[in-house]
Amino acid sequence: MTPARRFKRHELGFGDYPFFRSLSTELCQEIFQASRVRQYGRGARIRGMTFRGGDSVHIVLNDTGIVSEELVHHEASTLRFRHQGHVLGDLDVFASSRAPLALAVTTTVTMAVPMNVMRSMVGKHPTLMRAVSVAITERLRTGDRVYGMFARPAEQRLCGLFLELLDKSGFMTEDGYRVEGPSQQDLAQALMLSRATVENALRSLRAKRAVRTSYRSFTFPDLKLLEKIEASGGAPAPATASAPGPAEYA
Repeated sequence: MTPARRFKRHELGFGDYPFFRSLSTELCQEIFQASRVRQYGRGARIRGMTFRGGDSVHIVLNDTGIVSEELVHHEASTLRFRHQGHVLGDLDVFASSRAPLALAVTTTVTMAVPMNVMRSMVGKHPTLMRAVSVAITERLRTGDRVYGMFARPAEQRLCGLFLELLDKSGFMTEDGYRVEGPSQQDLAQALMLSRATVENALRSLRAKRAVRTSYRSFTFPDLKLLEKIEASGGAPAPATASAPGPAEYA
């Protein structure tokens, strides 16, 4: 059964979703009655661009859902990843703005609430206004912590992004913790690095046995190693057998 159907059958409660935890059951039901639960396949457009971006607010429901939001500023663009509990269109609730292009990076389930309905409910319910405000604040904090550390080495920044993706959308496998969906180009654009720089960082992480990669898939056998590299800026590559040097013969 899909997450969308499970939600509609109330097999998943509102408390399973971060955005709803501070809201009363009655208010959650009101939002649910005004919404449509939708499932998007990888690459599907959720909002922005050819859709009138302000038509709906989308609350990401499933724990493996990853959404890329790309906002174009003249000739430059920024890309950010959104996850379970994030509110796509949160700023538009308070003031209309140019909607980023939001695409499903993985199969993603959202609760879509018409923008005019969400604005009306926010005006009537201070707790809902606070929940949307908290969602915006947390998103901005994540932006600073994960995406904005431009002075750090590329390898550290990539590890920080992987840890964020694992925390929000990762899952356990026999081989370790895994994130699926983002491409190397997505990672490069999110961190505002060149693809070659990301490829070099991944090559270094593979040499340190911190990550195994395949098509749009990243598996991490040891989270503590990943955290150590992110915190320290690097870790030595595994030792390999070699012939002893002159000092070892002495």
